[in-house]
Amino acid sequence: MRVLNLFRYCHMAGDCRGSDAFLSFMLISSIGNRERKVDGARINRTILAICIVFAITQNHNNSSLICRFRVPLLFEEVNMENKPNQHYVWQKYLEPWKKNGKLVCLRNKKDILRSNSRNVASQRYFYNINNLTLNDCNLIRRLFINNQPEPMKKLLEGWVNPIEQLLQIYDLVSKNRKVDDSIKALKELTLKNLLEELHMEIETEGIEGLLKLQAGDISFLFESDKEDMTEDVEFILYLSFQYFRTKKIKQSVEEALREYASHFTSFDNTFNLLVPIFSTLFGYNVFERIKRKELYCNLLENASDISFITGDQPVVNIDANFDANQETTDLSLYYPLSPTVSLLITRSQIDDVKCSSEKVKEYNDMIARQALELIFANDASDLTPYVYREDA
Repeated sequence: MRVLNLFRYCHMAGDCRGSDAFLSFMLISSIGNRERKVDGARINRTILAICIVFAITQNHNNSSLICRFRVPLLFEEVNMENKPNQHYVWQKYLEPWKKNGKLVCLRNKKDILRSNSRNVASQRYFYNINNLTLNDCNLIRRLFINNQPEPMKKLLEGWVNPIEQLLQIYDLVSKNRKVDDSIKALKELTLKNLLEELHMEIETEGIEGLLKLQAGDISFLFESDKEDMTEDVEFILYLSFQYFRTKKIKQSVEEALREYASHFTSFDNTFNLLVPIFSTLFGYNVFERIKRKELYCNLLENASDISFITGDQPVVNIDANFDANQETTDLSLYYPLSPTVSLLITRSQIDDVKCSSEKVKEYNDMIARQALELIFANDASDLTPYVYREDA
């Protein structure tokens, strides 16, 4: 299953520039109505799995657009593996910063330590949506989907509808007193791991582009009109997911939504479903602006003796306004790719992509400033300047 046709199909099918309004916001940093009786003695894990897949495939059959956008087919995976340790920064991405199999980390500006990538930038069931309700799905739709133009609206519905139908089926089944506890266990297992599976799929789709960039090849981002090219779409989608999936952005969005966040049963769970929606809107906007030559992709080369560092918010907007209580209206995405190479997507093409020590330090400062808890390097000396000192 490949994640294809997202931005390219939107681009061919119609104008989705309504997502510009979403970009401005984010830069601030069927079951019928009649109840059916269910024979509880005949309900088991297999039947529930069939019900879930039936609801999802019905959703696909109702929309040719969703059929072409393959991502929601991920939700057909029912008997998934339990993965409690869920990362919000991809372990594979961090490999260039490893030395002898370990990362050098600065935690909370206090402690420099060496760690395996498995133990950092992760949290137990970070992508859990087990507490999500039908009311939450309705509110998500009202706030973030209903006002979007077609075909983007149908694409976004493709993220919510399968979850909503799964919840409807579970509610229907659970009303029968004879339902076995395994039904509840299956539902919990699915909703604790479903989005972890999604992020793993997005990472798999983005790996070709990431490896090319780390090797110094940026050409695929300029060949987006070729029909056989897919790395550009997949990488921009991967980059957008990495921007939104972190703990830092989760906190920032909750603060930006203010009183709206309290209307959800669990904003922590709700945000995990918002990530695919936000990433689709944001990524399409960035992709379109690159195609319209409103944004340019620059591969920065480190020509100094200081390494590029990265953090638990590895994709940052370097135009973010920190010094004044004002909205950020500009966009320049910075993404370190390794200690020697970084990607900068900005409004102008850079002639000199070789970075001096001063420039590397400037980019490193931005990563350190926008990190929540952790910054990473392959040498402790690159992190020492960011250790908090009371006398400083």
